[in-house]
Amino acid sequence: MTGVMKGGMRLDGLFTVSPVFLTVSLVFLASCAVGLSGGGRDDAVAYTVLERSPLVFSRTDSMALVIEVPLMGSVEVLLGQRATLGLAFEPHEDGVRVTAEVREFSGRITSPFGAPVTASESDVEGVLVFTVDRRGRARVVSTPEVSGAAAAIFSGDVLAHELLPLLPPGDVSVGTSWTDTIRYAGGSDMSLDVTWIGTSTLMGDTTVAGTVLTLVRTSAEIAIAGDLVMDGTKVRREVAGPETGFYLWDAARKTVVLHEVTRDLVGEIE
Repeated sequence: MTGVMKGGMRLDGLFTVSPVFLTVSLVFLASCAVGLSGGGRDDAVAYTVLERSPLVFSRTDSMALVIEVPLMGSVEVLLGQRATLGLAFEPHEDGVRVTAEVREFSGRITSPFGAPVTASESDVEGVLVFTVDRRGRARVVSTPEVSGAAAAIFSGDVLAHELLPLLPPGDVSVGTSWTDTIRYAGGSDMSLDVTWIGTSTLMGDTTVAGTVLTLVRTSAEIAIAGDLVMDGTKVRREVAGPETGFYLWDAARKTVVLHEVTRDLVGEIE
């Protein structure tokens, strides 16, 4: 099985992020309540609670899988979702506690094995609660109940760990690189085991639509194993491969305004 992922996050009015292949797009629709700030240290960049809340994201996620099937050859399965998320923030001993409400959701799975399957916000019940430390390392507190086709394409665990990029470890200068490792597991209807090992580099400032932003590029290896529900059947998938990406932060607004990654994954599904 092969697949490509491209995804991102942007501040509304600055960028247009189009979903391509396996895509995750996160779009700010309201004033940011969490951002980049001193976090109690003059030389630090950290996620913290700001004065204005809530924060609203529009998330688009599309996946194109090419699967080798005995006696059938290569077949393509398309999975996609679009969600509007309302995020509320409050101080926490870890840093920030985030409560994410799925306000709107639509999903679709298309494959040669049957008619297209759709999902809606009625398939996602409850809220996602997680905490992040000053750099963005997440810890899941609770996840929503997910049913139907949504179980194949929506994961609260993935959302909590991939919504916000990891920030620099303190004061860094242009050209500085640092390495991080993220490991997390998820349960419910879609068991999940993810390992991400990546290097980030501060590239310097760039100007977009008249706004000066700071660019950080990332390069990583990622491995994903877990169960996936397709056409009512639970299958096991194990994929791995390289990831490249970048994010931009706005020091004046104290917020990440764009986060995009591309993954090229190869593995097995059974």
